Amino acid sequence: MPMRTHVRIASALAMAAALVPASAFAQTSGGDRPVRGGVWESAVTWEIDDDSAWGVTLSASACANGAIFPAGATIVTLGSDRDYVITPAPCYHVADVLVDSVSVGPVVRYTFHDLQTSHTIAARFAISTHMLTASAGPNGGINASGAIHCGASRTFTITPAACYQIEDVLVDGVSVGRVARYTFTNVQADHSIHASFVSGRPAVTASGGAHGTIVPSGVTTVNCHDNLGFTITPEAGYRV
Repeated sequence: MPMRTHVRIASALAMAAALVPASAFAQTSGGDRPVRGGVWESAVTWEIDDDSAWGVTLSASACANGAIFPAGATIVTLGSDRDYVITPAPCYHVADVLVDSVSVGPVVRYTFHDLQTSHTIAARFAISTHMLTASAGPNGGINASGAIHCGASRTFTITPAACYQIEDVLVDGVSVGRVARYTFTNVQADHSIHASFVSGRPAVTASGGAHGTIVPSGVTTVNCHDNLGFTITPEAGYRV
């Protein structure tokens, strides 16, 4: 049944006939009928026979960390279309969009076509996550891989095994040098980090003063866990 709304119009109140067709009104009391395109000439009470003469109402809302446009209640003409744009805040994504409380998926745009009734549209958002993939070659280790919230930071520690040292660290395939720690800050995308290791070769430096020799002298590198011997010989008349 059409809604009937009593409207009291004061004398000389201007009203655009294009907004509400005269056919939508039925006079219930008072004087003259409205003049199309003109003004009300006297105080008259009218009934609006059909609330659809005003159009339909679309109610749009968004939870925290995002927006929908246009927001709030909007009255639109019968039979028209209305487009809505859903925009998440930085580091967030559209989790779901509900039209008349029914999910239409995580869309970023939704259009109502040939509107005949009122509707609701609501947008929900969730924080985005990114994957940090960590790997290490033989003879060393690095923190485990894992997901991280967008905008957060994480530090990775690279640890060589005994008798080994860091050869190189690659971040997204690009060398960052022989670093033992690397921090991803304000993460906005997926990343990778890889560490490689080489056998450590300790260096032994030997030197002797005057009147004697040490062999081998200078810098000598050896493999880890190897033995290295030195021969120390004083000159005649001297002792170590």
